[in-house]
Amino acid sequence: MRTNIKKGFLILLCGLALSLPSYADGADTIRVEKVKPLPPPIDGGHELPKAPVQPPVVALDGHTLYIISGCDDTELSLVDENDDEAYSTIVLEGTTMITLPEWLEGPHELRILRGQFMFYTEIEL
Repeated sequence: MRTNIKKGFLILLCGLALSLPSYADGADTIRVEKVKPLPPPIDGGHELPKAPVQPPVVALDGHTLYIISGCDDTELSLVDENDDEAYSTIVLEGTTMITLPEWLEGPHELRILRGQFMFYTEIEL
């Protein structure tokens, strides 16, 4: 009986692994670990959370940004070397992919604004 349970569990795991979305083969996964707390709103706002803040995780393949986790209902922007905002969009809940404009090239700072935190990292387009 245990052997059947183990086989069933293994088949279930294999099926699950095959059904998960495979982000583009050449995509680089990016854990956006740099975080900067923003000042609280004038009305008092929210206190800082007691648990560690979970950073967003995205993957980049060319000009396609795959949203893996932590980006629901956030503002995503790309800032160029001159600290000018080159691109900005709202990431709605359930968004899995964003196609960035082809004219964006070179190094940019990817910023994700989630609540009172801004997560950022450098990317190369």
